[in-house]
Amino acid sequence: MTERGICVDQSRVTALLGTVTEKEAAALALCQALTGRDLNPASAVQVAGWCQDAKIPLTKFTRRGTRYSTDERSLALVRHLHPGIDAILNYRGLQKLRTAFLLPLQKKGDIVHPKWRLTQVVSGRVAMEDPNLLAFPSRDELGSRVRSCFIPREGFVFVSCDYSQIEPRVAAALSGDARMSSIFERGEDLYTSTAADLFHVRPEEVDPRRHRLPAKTTTLGVLYGIGAAKLYEELVKASCGERNEEGRWVPYFTVEDCERLIVAWFGLYPGIRQLATKTCELARRNEGVARTLMGRERHLPALFLHGNGWPELKLRQEAERQAFNHLIQGTAQEIIKKAMVRIDAEPNLLALLQIHDELLFETPKQWCKQTARRIELLMSDTLEGVSLPAKARIAADWGQVK
Repeated sequence: MTERGICVDQSRVTALLGTVTEKEAAALALCQALTGRDLNPASAVQVAGWCQDAKIPLTKFTRRGTRYSTDERSLALVRHLHPGIDAILNYRGLQKLRTAFLLPLQKKGDIVHPKWRLTQVVSGRVAMEDPNLLAFPSRDELGSRVRSCFIPREGFVFVSCDYSQIEPRVAAALSGDARMSSIFERGEDLYTSTAADLFHVRPEEVDPRRHRLPAKTTTLGVLYGIGAAKLYEELVKASCGERNEEGRWVPYFTVEDCERLIVAWFGLYPGIRQLATKTCELARRNEGVARTLMGRERHLPALFLHGNGWPELKLRQEAERQAFNHLIQGTAQEIIKKAMVRIDAEPNLLALLQIHDELLFETPKQWCKQTARRIELLMSDTLEGVSLPAKARIAADWGQVK
C-alpha cells in the first residue's frame, strides 16, 4: 500500500484551502465578538486568561501543572457555559484543518505514499504517518470535502468495504452473551436496539442524536474499557446535546447519568461483564499477559498492584480495562488483517488504505461490480457462530464512500 500510494487532486485541495481560509477569518471575527476582546483563539494563555475573567471554571491543568489546560477536551467540557467556547473550538478546528492537513497535502504532489506502522499501537491497530490519513476529519461537510481530494487513477474507481459493528460482534462471539448475539442473528442494528432499551422507547422512536449516538458511544466506550468521566467526555465530544434559547450548548447527560448508562448497559448484556472479569483473571494467571484470540500478547504488570489507594487502584483499574480492550480490539484487527491477506492473493484487487475497520481498494472501472462482490465475499466471516458481514461501496472519490 505504501509503494502504490493514493492519488490527490491538487485542484480540489487548492479550492478547499481557499474556502477554509475564508471560514477561518470569519471564525476569528466571531471569537473576538463573543469574547469582547482582541483574542487569539490559538493562544492557550490568552484563552485561559479570558476564561478566568469570564468565570468559566477550567478544571484540568497542563502536564507541568503550571496553568489551566485549554485543549479541545478541556474546553469541550465547559462549552455549555458560554457561546465563545464553541467559537474558539470552531476556529481551532479550521486552523488545524488548514495547517495540519491541507497545507502539508498541497506539498505532497499528485500521489502520497503514507508510511504504515504495524507495531506502533499496542492493541494491534495499524498506524500511519506522512500523512496520517487516519486522523483526517470525516464526520462533517468539510471533512467529506477533504476526503474528496483523494481520487483513483485514470480508468479506475474506488471500492470501499468495511465490517459492520465488528468490535461488538467480536464481544458477542467471545462472551456468548445471548441478548447481543440474538440481535445480530436477527439482523437488527445493535445501537438502535440498545438505545431503545436504555432510554425505554420503541425502536421506531429512537432519535439518532438523542438516543442512538449515546447508545453507540456507550457501547464502544464499554468495549474500550472507559469509565463514567471518560464516557461523559466522549459524549460531549460527539456533540450529544443541543443549544438552548440563549445559544449555549447544553449536554444531554451529566457524569452521573453516564455512570447510570454504563450500569444499565451491563444490565442489558451481562455476558460482556463476565467476559471482562474472566479476561483479567486469565491475564493474572498468565503472569500479567493479556492475549487476543489469535495470541497477540500485551504485558500488564499493573494487574498485580494491591491496595485501594492512589495510584495503585487507578493503575490496576486501567490495566484491567487495557486487558479487555486488548482482547476485543486486538482480535478485531486480527480478523481484518487476515482478510487483507486473503484479498492480497487475488488478482486485480489493489488495496490502498486501511482506515480502522474499512479497507479501500482501487479497481478498473469495468470490473468494479464484480470486484465489490468478490471483496465482500473474502472479507465476510463468522466467529463462534456470530456473523461478521462486510459491505462494499463503489465511489468516484474517497469522499463519496460514506
